[in-house]
Amino acid sequence: MPLERCTEAACFGCGACAAVCPRDAVAMVPGEGGFLYPKVDPARCVRCGLCDKACPIGAEGLTRPPRRAYAAWAEGTTRAQSTSVGSMVTISQRAYPCTASHDITRLLKPLIHRPIAVGDYAWVAAEAFVGMGVTVGEGAVVGARAVVAKDVPAWAVVVGNPARVVGWRRVKE
Repeated sequence: MPLERCTEAACFGCGACAAVCPRDAVAMVPGEGGFLYPKVDPARCVRCGLCDKACPIGAEGLTRPPRRAYAAWAEGTTRAQSTSVGSMVTISQRAYPCTASHDITRLLKPLIHRPIAVGDYAWVAAEAFVGMGVTVGEGAVVGARAVVAKDVPAWAVVVGNPARVVGWRRVKE
């Protein structure tokens, strides 16, 4: 059966498997903890293997340690490549991690993509846009509606369009 390695405990919730399925046999559904993970409809699945190839756990042999991350899934989005999210990360409602774009230097504008990484303890606030290839450092805060096109340093607070550092996060605990 496809996605056997991708259990609820191991899944990153990236949705890559659902995005590549030509038969819509894979759906992202909330599990007991509220996190999304893939569910395969055996009646629709033709065992083409595309979901396993797209899965960062299956394709790269990654393992995920137990984590507590709180994220709101943006409905109707497609992720071209995985977004890695650290432990104790918050990704707020309607935030848009965008791992793909088009090569505008070529007439046919082929799809290009690079993964996004969000470090432990980071927060990407509501409606923030994080572009492909960006790393949001450990403990960093991306303010609401910020547009992040470059890496965010660890523990930095960034806001605006384009996002710029306006301060440094200091944790009291």
